[in-house]
Amino acid sequence: FVNWEDDDSISDWFGSDDDDDDEDDDNERDDNNKSKDDNNSNVYLADIIDRLPIYPHLENTHPSQLFKYYIHYRDFNRRMDEWITHERIVSPPSVGNARVRALKRKEERRKREEEERKERERILSEVHAGVG
Repeated sequence: FVNWEDDDSISDWFGSDDDDDDEDDDNERDDNNKSKDDNNSNVYLADIIDRLPIYPHLENTHPSQLFKYYIHYRDFNRRMDEWITHERIVSPPSVGNARVRALKRKEERRKREEEERKERERILSEVHAGVG
């Protein structure tokens, strides 16, 4: 899913015949856009076609490396395809929830291993204290 931030660009692209009320409409549109952005109602399903590094001098695996993505919006003409940054990409809920669950499991496993390690150290210190 991709967040299409500029809803007004579609209407600007095709133009409008009602130029008389532009000022009033612009004020209303600004208020409406704020509520739309808050509700994330301008999210469209898209496919990632290509990916390019933003910092070509860094390796792709470098932690600071970021990418820009060429995307195609489903149910839209190909002329609407565009390059976007990762900030505009929103994972579908199923993918996002799976990632959260995986991170929680990983964190729980790390905590459990840490507790087991501490318990082994405590037992070893008691054994060494009893021997000495």
